[in-house]
Amino acid sequence: MKQTQSHSRTSKRSKQYEDATDKLLHTKKPTKTKSKSHTATNTTSSARTHKKTKSRSGNNNRPPKSNTKLGKPAKRDLATNPRKKQAPTKSLGGLRIIPLGGQEEVGRNMSLFEYENDIVLLDMGLQFPEEDMPGIDYIIPNVSYLKGKEKNIRAVIFSHGHLDHIGAAPILLEKLGNPLIIGSDLTIALIKNRQEDYKKGSSKKLKTLILKDINKTIPLGKLTAKFFAVEHSIADAVGLILESPDGTVVHPGDWALEKNP
Repeated sequence: MKQTQSHSRTSKRSKQYEDATDKLLHTKKPTKTKSKSHTATNTTSSARTHKKTKSRSGNNNRPPKSNTKLGKPAKRDLATNPRKKQAPTKSLGGLRIIPLGGQEEVGRNMSLFEYENDIVLLDMGLQFPEEDMPGIDYIIPNVSYLKGKEKNIRAVIFSHGHLDHIGAAPILLEKLGNPLIIGSDLTIALIKNRQEDYKKGSSKKLKTLILKDINKTIPLGKLTAKFFAVEHSIADAVGLILESPDGTVVHPGDWALEKNP
C-alpha cells in the first residue's frame, strides 16, 4: 500500500515536471528585443529624414545655377576680368587730309587739313545739279565731320572766286560759326557779295584776312600757310603750301594754261 502511494506521488511529480517543461518550451519569447530594434529603426529613418530636410534647406543658400549652355563659363568684361589685357589705344595724331567735296567730281570743292587740334579748310564750293536731280538748285559739301570741332578751325582759305569754290560759303560759314577767311582781294569781294545775296547785312559778320602780298606767311596753330600765284581763267587765283610737323602739302587749286600765252 505504501509502495503504491509513493509510486503515485512520483508519477504526479513527474507529470507536473513535464507540464512545467512543456510550458517553458511553448512560452513565446519576450518582445523587448524586437521593440528595441524597431525603435532603433525608427530613429535611424527619422535621422535620415532630418538629414534630407537639412540638405534641402541648405540648398536655398547656394548660388543659382548658371544658364550658360553646356556648362561653359560666361564671358567676362575687361572691367571684371583684370587678367585679360586691354588693347592699347592708338593715338590719332598726325596730319589728316580729308576731301569733303570735289573728289572725282566737278563742283563743291572743299578740302580739310587737320593736325591734332588745328584745322584749316580750303574752299567751300557748290555743285550744280545733274539732269536726274529735278527740284534741286545746288549741292553743298557735307560738313558733319566738323560738328563739335568748330573751335578748332583756324581759317578757311579760298583759292579763287569761282562758284564751285566759294558758292557754299554763305551757308557753311554761318553753320561753322563764321571762322576767319583768307583770300585775295577779288575773291574776298566776291564772297562778300554772295553773303549779301544770301542774307542782308551778313557780310559784316565776316572775319577776313586779305592777301596783299603773295609771299606772306600765316601761322595757323601748328600749321603754317604759304601761297603762290596760279594762272587761271579768273584773276587773283592762288595755290596753297601748308606746312605741318609731319610734312608739307601743296594744293594748286584750279589752274589753266593757255597754249599761246
